[in-house]
Amino acid sequence: MNGGEAIRLRGVEYAWHQGPPVLRIRQFDVARGERVFLYGPSGSGKSTLLGLIGGVLQPAQGSIEVLGQRLETMRAWERDRFRARHVGFVFQMFNLIPYLSVIDNVLLSTRFSRTRRERSGGAEAAAQARRLLSALGIGAGELTARKVTQLSIGQQQRVAAARALIGRPDLLVADEPTSALDQDARASFLDLLMRECAASGTTLLFVSHDATLAARFDRGVALSDINSVPTATTVAA
Repeated sequence: MNGGEAIRLRGVEYAWHQGPPVLRIRQFDVARGERVFLYGPSGSGKSTLLGLIGGVLQPAQGSIEVLGQRLETMRAWERDRFRARHVGFVFQMFNLIPYLSVIDNVLLSTRFSRTRRERSGGAEAAAQARRLLSALGIGAGELTARKVTQLSIGQQQRVAAARALIGRPDLLVADEPTSALDQDARASFLDLLMRECAASGTTLLFVSHDATLAARFDRGVALSDINSVPTATTVAA
């Protein structure tokens, strides 16, 4: 990917189920390779904004450009394909596949995208998956062979992070990825996240309600500074 902006929003508005707007973003930019911390209280619309940037949600109006591509002009399958190729996503609810093992959950993005598979070493993708899991404290062979439903919430969160990181995505979007981790695990997780993003030039948009984490990032942005809709009217996290 060339230099410039990884994320560019202009005049974006979103409402749930024909209700009043929950987000009204006049402008929001993230440079390629930048690591941005976006914070705000629960219910302020952080997850909704990430859904728009990831192409999971569509705006009522406005322009959403990610890695030079206009998402709002794409069809649903085109957005899905684009996300699989270029975006690592740590969902707040993890979105792991319950009947798959830990290792197979991590490898999902490499099976949906040849780009991510090639970047993770092709036939050696499983080795990269195990390296990421080991760095996140889930390195034992017994654990990687288990179904994800047999893991603790904190372990499932780390599996979701490894799935997002594998294949060196161009953009990594993380929604409250440390909420279930204790202080030591959170520090190790952030160290790994920063190291992996720096090594691959990945742009990082990290969302949390914990503003104390902001010092680890290039820039901190309060959602209230870019969203003109008052928090009290927002119904999604």
